[in-house]
Amino acid sequence: VQRDVIAQHLESLHKELEQCNSSAVKTRLMKSRVMGRRFSSHHLVVWSLPWFIEHRAFESLCAFIIMANSILVGANVVWHTFNDDKNAWIQGGSHFCSAFFLVELVLRLLASGCRRFFLGDGRGWNIFD
Repeated sequence: VQRDVIAQHLESLHKELEQCNSSAVKTRLMKSRVMGRRFSSHHLVVWSLPWFIEHRAFESLCAFIIMANSILVGANVVWHTFNDDKNAWIQGGSHFCSAFFLVELVLRLLASGCRRFFLGDGRGWNIFD
């Protein structure tokens, strides 16, 4: 029963990914069709990750976290101008942003692969990150 539910979910994901703009995802889908492979949970992760990181909502979240981190950097400078101790809220926010940026970097690396990440079109931003 659970296998049927997973198969239905993967089939709906397959249809959704066909509409995706990512050429890497489309290539994987075509290879899977030609080779007649069955869907598995590994395919779900492999196909979903590029779609997820290229999604407008994820990009918007990343932009929001960048802006929030910029505000925290400014707040930290102002705080240290008038105080000698550390502000726990500012430090916590900075740690959260750093952790988010690390997770984002790892997701982008996993989705694109090492070669495309460091040698592809967006290599300048990837290396900068």
